[in-house]
Amino acid sequence: MTPLRSKGLLALLVAAVFSSCALTMDFDELQEGGELTGGRGGNSGSGNGAVSAGGDGAATMGGSTGEAGAPAPGGAGGDAGSGSIPLEDAAAALADTLCAKLEACLGSAAFNALNPIEDCRVAAETGLANSIIANIQFSQEAGTLTYDGSALPGCLEAYQALPCDEVTIAFPEACKLALDGLASEGGDCTHALECEAGLYCAFDAACPGTCTAPLEEDAPCADGDVCAPGLTCFQGACAPLGGEGDDCGGNVAPGCVLGFACFGDNPGMMTPGTCFSYKDAFVLNEGQSCTALGTPSLCKEDLYCAGGKCVPQAESGGPCQVAFPEMCPPGEYCNAGTCSELPGPNEPCRLSLNPLDSNCQAYLRCVNLSCRQVAEIGEPCTAAAECWSGACGPEGECVPSACQ
Repeated sequence: MTPLRSKGLLALLVAAVFSSCALTMDFDELQEGGELTGGRGGNSGSGNGAVSAGGDGAATMGGSTGEAGAPAPGGAGGDAGSGSIPLEDAAAALADTLCAKLEACLGSAAFNALNPIEDCRVAAETGLANSIIANIQFSQEAGTLTYDGSALPGCLEAYQALPCDEVTIAFPEACKLALDGLASEGGDCTHALECEAGLYCAFDAACPGTCTAPLEEDAPCADGDVCAPGLTCFQGACAPLGGEGDDCGGNVAPGCVLGFACFGDNPGMMTPGTCFSYKDAFVLNEGQSCTALGTPSLCKEDLYCAGGKCVPQAESGGPCQVAFPEMCPPGEYCNAGTCSELPGPNEPCRLSLNPLDSNCQAYLRCVNLSCRQVAEIGEPCTAAAECWSGACGPEGECVPSACQ
């Protein structure tokens, strides 16, 4: 099985490690990295299934279990269909809707198995506040955009109504109705939210960028290019993401749409796998035989596939074995047969050959082999990976990702 591969945002979908899901999205594009692997999607042209969309925001999301040290949510978050949502509450409202939709499309067992140590809504809200919301604020201060909170509830309703196979394609166009002053194709932009719906902000070497239409199927593409909705840049051309039963992965096919994982592929042998529904994979009861290889047969929520059987969670500090997902309690990992704490702030990262393993405790990221607290805009940073916004400014503090 090839779960989600990490792209480094969304953000997309579950990527570098099982304990974090990175999803890059802007108001008209929800970017997925194809297969569900720790949360960020494949890199363009890498064969991992980079996704369509031109996002500037990166919302790093985790699972459903909150821990001490989590970022403090910033807004109250309005309900879809309610009145106007102020910009300061937009990140919370978007995070609630996004996480609920992902859990509904994946099923709670897969959602929590792929995101075991971070609270999705806390991480998504913090990431969104420091990415797309910060970029809107940046544009408002520059006089290029105006935000209308009365239009946001309609966006959330449209997102809630999307079929799951379209969640990987586009965040509802209705969200762009909350912004006034958008540039048409060929216009200047500093991030994608300054462009009309259906366009992204393409950058050459200089700032500003140019509002550009995504590339169509079979069009040549490279890193930085954006394919049309439902397509991914795979081996130099825009190709469709796979649906149920389609070939995927193995370095010979793109990944899968949201709700499906690529099982049975072998990149070393250059053989594809098959897109298989997560809801149909996590179905086994305690004691039943399980496997993550070939045709998937995985365990229900709160059970773990260890030694070929579905077993309960291990006790904190107690004995454990290699399992899928990690069978130790949140914040711990199986270390030489014993559940041990994951590395904390400024401690060396846990190194693992498994791209789904957690490297650090919740809300920390492995930067230069050290676990670092993710910083908000205005806080000190030494690298972009330390910032929720994905951008570390020249003066050593996190800044909005809009080009400046």
